[in-house]
Amino acid sequence: MQKLTVKEALEQGYVYCGQKTNDWQSLTFIKDLDSTDFENELVLYSKESSSPTITADSLKDLIADHMESDWGSDTGDDTNQVYEKAITLDYAPFAEMINNAMSGIQSYAQTEIQLIP
Repeated sequence: MQKLTVKEALEQGYVYCGQKTNDWQSLTFIKDLDSTDFENELVLYSKESSSPTITADSLKDLIADHMESDWGSDTGDDTNQVYEKAITLDYAPFAEMINNAMSGIQSYAQTEIQLIP
């Protein structure tokens, strides 16, 4: 496993660290660490975050499938008309709106770089 000191990690643009675990956890700012934080093994977290996103095509499929299923259950209609109509719509503005709303939810991936004092 690669190792970086706090100074090296900060110089290379890393911001967050945490315990080496596969569980969800709150991350710690590297700049806020003190000597007691190194009692457990710490690893760096990615420099770039990711957010939940959806594509217009995925949204189109979800909505068309859902509407067709509900319509078919409610009416017994098995003509696929609802699906065919729903699939022709432009979902790009909705996907963009959803992705913008989700952009505030961030996740950072654990690296294989150990942080040392």
